[in-house]
Amino acid sequence: MLSEEIKLFVERYADYERKKESETESSEEKIHVDEIASKLAVFYEKIRNIIDYRDAHLLRKNAIGRILHRRIFLKDFNEDFAEPLIKELIRSGHLQNDTIPESKIADVQNIIDNLLVLLKAERATSDEERSEVSEWLIQMSISMIEDELFESQDVASFSDVMYLTIKKNLITKNIPLTEDEINLQLFIAVQKSLFRPDENQLKYSLLKIMYPSWNVPINSDVESALNDLKSLKTKIDSVLKNPYRHYFLKLCNREKITFQLIGDMVFDGVPLDEDFESSLKFRYDKRFLKIKKQLRRIAFLSVISFLISKMLIAFAIEIPLDKYIYHAISISSLLINISFPPLLMLFIVSFIKLPSKKNFFLVYDSVKQIIYSEDEKKYIISAPKNKSILTNIFIYLVYGGVLIITLYFVTKWLLYFHFSPASIVIFILFSSMVIATGVKIKNRAREMSLEKETTNVFGFIIDLITVPFMIIGRWTISGLSKFNILVVVFDFLIELPFQVFVEFVENFRSFLRDRKEEIN
Repeated sequence: MLSEEIKLFVERYADYERKKESETESSEEKIHVDEIASKLAVFYEKIRNIIDYRDAHLLRKNAIGRILHRRIFLKDFNEDFAEPLIKELIRSGHLQNDTIPESKIADVQNIIDNLLVLLKAERATSDEERSEVSEWLIQMSISMIEDELFESQDVASFSDVMYLTIKKNLITKNIPLTEDEINLQLFIAVQKSLFRPDENQLKYSLLKIMYPSWNVPINSDVESALNDLKSLKTKIDSVLKNPYRHYFLKLCNREKITFQLIGDMVFDGVPLDEDFESSLKFRYDKRFLKIKKQLRRIAFLSVISFLISKMLIAFAIEIPLDKYIYHAISISSLLINISFPPLLMLFIVSFIKLPSKKNFFLVYDSVKQIIYSEDEKKYIISAPKNKSILTNIFIYLVYGGVLIITLYFVTKWLLYFHFSPASIVIFILFSSMVIATGVKIKNRAREMSLEKETTNVFGFIIDLITVPFMIIGRWTISGLSKFNILVVVFDFLIELPFQVFVEFVENFRSFLRDRKEEIN
């Protein structure tokens, strides 16, 4: 017998399919852009994505953000701002041509109008954090526009079945949280594991739960609405900083493959009350190949991105510094500094393994436990007991000692190849970023596996040496993501004039068509 959560999932998806079919048959006009202008924009977007590579949903979200920030920067707001925004997304390939109803223009414009009202009210206050609040309002509006244009009810019901199933059978140990706090952390973990949202998208998901009327047009009492949003911002930030968040995410990352495959079967119309082993195996193999392809793509683009970035930094910083301070350039150190990061990435990726054949049978058993109510699976989240202060001090001393010793030998080796101090710092930062990215790719590969990870002495030694560099790399990547000079160059020096040119091409093509149609 199917579990109640699975029954609800199947029913909600059937309703969604019927609704989508009726919308497809609708005679409402769809938004159209010029095909030639679109090809130009898609080509630019592909080049830009190499410089600032991210998952597809983050690329489209960032595209909305770039357009919105550009208009705010230029103070270019008018009554039909939503239409050029949507058309730019279609031209760049984030939305399909001739599929978006024209009614979406008014919906998106309402979001922008709300944002402008709130920004105007916030900038009139003397709040010390007004720039931070303004940026937060912009980020929430970006996520809301994305939600409006890329909404998918099947995705919502898909995450609900995972949340409800785990919540129903969840056991927590050493986690001193209230039931509401546990539910919030579980919701965040489900969203993060299934859809990989960034922090702002997570904040928006929480905002929708805590303040459903956020998207209602603000016609009066703007100050009250703004104060409500500010207090919610503080609460959401606190929820996301919960120290137990990691344990919920660890569970959801491990279990998500089973829910993804259940979703694949439901979306493809596979009856779950019959024997589905062969259907599950087909979709498991399909997802296995998809993940394998994604990992190769991530690795390839990471190598290209590191190579380009390293070459640019070498010519923009390292060479001028060495010439100015030391009046000489070490060719050997320059070649090592440029080639080592991408080679290190290739080396790390070559050791990443996907699950073995026996993993399917573990997944199959797990799927059966979720689908059928007779043998429900229990989900356990257990946090380790708090260590004593002396134990923590000792661990951090050993950790810091390993980092210092490793940095000492790396520096000594680099000095042997005539590296300057600036080159050594850049080398260590880039190598750390590569290690952090490599670990991220390895974790992606692990997310399809229910097999227990085995460790050995060699693996322990590698972890001991690389984890400090991984943390340095994560900090560096986080810092650079806030101010990536290459992205800034693309956004303002290249993208701004390019989009003006693309709009000109589209308008000029429209002008030519109109002139041709005048001839009878």
